Amino acid sequence: MLLAAAVAAIARSDPAADSVLATSRLVEAGHVTGLSRPLEAARRAFAWGRVNLVRSIDCGWPMSTYMIGLQQYYAATAAAGAADSDARSDLVEWGRSLRYELCTINSTAWTGPCASASFTSCADNQLAAATYIELYVAGLDLPIPHSDVTLRSTIAEFDAEIVMGAAAEGSWPIVDLTYIAMAPLARLGAVTGEPKYFAKMFKN
Repeated sequence: MLLAAAVAAIARSDPAADSVLATSRLVEAGHVTGLSRPLEAARRAFAWGRVNLVRSIDCGWPMSTYMIGLQQYYAATAAAGAADSDARSDLVEWGRSLRYELCTINSTAWTGPCASASFTSCADNQLAAATYIELYVAGLDLPIPHSDVTLRSTIAEFDAEIVMGAAAEGSWPIVDLTYIAMAPLARLGAVTGEPKYFAKMFKN
């Protein structure tokens, strides 16, 4: 919801945003019903973001930040009994297009874990892992729901960071560390039941 608020703030500062939001209200009137006021505001924010912010499908941190926010918004609309089909479609397409892989350095295609003597982590791309895990749990990791393939690159990356030990801990600014690394580590620990991911989270 914080990301939705940020998107809404961007919309308010953009001269074209009022017309975009007005159009989205007309186009989507009745598309999602029964939402609370905060969710309705989030719906409008993401409708604007879908038109104005989403330029390509990639796994770098800006897009990954947007997608984890979109996933949380979709989950909230689904829990309210008014699932946003556009959000669901975007989430499914994003994960499927990227084959549930992380990026390597500078958002290039996945070739294996970034954790090495040269680079300590895929820090800027770990939010993609958080979204992949949520898609896995929700069964939105299509074409095969709850597939081991969905978590393969995520597990490989974090296992490599665990092997590196202290060299892969606290290796970027603390705010980024808290937001980017904690989410996938906590989710991965919960999904796999492996305590090593929780241990790594606390070490970070």
